[in-house]
Amino acid sequence: MNPENIGQKIVQNQNQGRPICNLNHIRFIVAALSLVGWLQGCGRSVDQASNEVKLDTNGKALIMTVNAPLKYMAERIADHSWANTIFPADSSVVDPVFWDPSPDIIRRYQEADLILLNGAGYARWILTASLKVSSLHDTAATFNAPFIKLEDAIIHQHGPEGEHSHEGFATTTWLDFELAAQHANSIFLAMKKRWPEHTDSMQNNHALLQKDLKELHDAMLEIKKQIGNIPLLASHPVYQYATRAYNLNIHSLHWEPDATPDANEWQTFDMFLSNNPTKWMIWEDTPTKETQAKLSQRNIEWIVFRPQGGAIKNDDFLSIMRANIEALKSIKP
Repeated sequence: MNPENIGQKIVQNQNQGRPICNLNHIRFIVAALSLVGWLQGCGRSVDQASNEVKLDTNGKALIMTVNAPLKYMAERIADHSWANTIFPADSSVVDPVFWDPSPDIIRRYQEADLILLNGAGYARWILTASLKVSSLHDTAATFNAPFIKLEDAIIHQHGPEGEHSHEGFATTTWLDFELAAQHANSIFLAMKKRWPEHTDSMQNNHALLQKDLKELHDAMLEIKKQIGNIPLLASHPVYQYATRAYNLNIHSLHWEPDATPDANEWQTFDMFLSNNPTKWMIWEDTPTKETQAKLSQRNIEWIVFRPQGGAIKNDDFLSIMRANIEALKSIKP
């Protein structure tokens, strides 16, 4: 069995709608093949692989993640004095679920002591990359709620990730802040098992992180009380877990903030509004000036709620989520 077969095994689990990567199950399958898969995936001989320069971590543990939310949680739990936590995509990668990392970046993952996965089919490149199975940890494996199945797939493009479609399962699990807390707890347990000597400090850090995530959750419950069942439009289908967790009335389009919709899209938009009047629209980022003007003509107010799966410039996950909540507070019945 080669790494591609292993990827197919994981895909089968995804298609059944449950948390993926039963690592204990696949570890048995690939134990004898992991070294071969590693070398074949890298396209090197044994001698070439042994001479490869190791990633310089200054003697610290190396924790790699597949998105920015998991990086933030891991950094909050681990101590910088003994661990480096890295999500290597740059800020141009808007949605890492479709990211295709370069061979050099994959080699960095191959050096990791721990690789934190998001579940729900996130970061599909891991299905074919030759990674150490012992380093993989699916932080959604113990979720007490199912992944949300996407009902349709519309092909479109945004950012340097290129053309893609949203299909399979919704991936922005952390926008349900109770699920975010479960991600964090799973990260803590994985780190505690791997580095038990740091349990005390990680326990304290984890408790503080959980407190912050609960405050986000409680704030969202208050927002639900404020806005009730007000119909909301969303520029993109990325708010499914928040919609379910906080019982929001959201209808999603497939628009990009950096592109102004064409005449046909506005015509469809107007037809929808004629049957579903609304005054508010949620965007992943600030829409174009042209889009803002056309929304204003239709008496649609808009706010920005950043899902923030990608890298964050001059800010962090918690502050972004707090800003999102403040934006939602501006929505009035």
